[in-house]
Amino acid sequence: MERAPSPELGTPNPKPKWSWRFRVPDGESVSFVDGGMGQQSFVAGKDFGDFVVWRHDGIPSYQLAVVVDDAAMRITEVVRGCDLLVSTARQQLLYRALGLTPPAFYHCRC
Repeated sequence: MERAPSPELGTPNPKPKWSWRFRVPDGESVSFVDGGMGQQSFVAGKDFGDFVVWRHDGIPSYQLAVVVDDAAMRITEVVRGCDLLVSTARQQLLYRALGLTPPAFYHCRC
């Protein structure tokens, strides 16, 4: 993809001013069994909305980075705080979109 010329210099703009977002399937229930918190279910578009996967500065977002990194390293279990339960629902959608098998999750109680 070609970048638009910078008006000041007449050269390509090295930093785009846009981000890529993952469009969630509104109304779809995203469920998973958590080793620490039990059955979890979130509704896309209600509990969370579309989210950034590639930032405007050219760096992948946390959501995309952890999914790709865990898959590349063949991670089978993820342990983290309960504050990231909703992030897990987003990541479940990314795993599915990328055709990857998600690891088992265990969220510690807050």
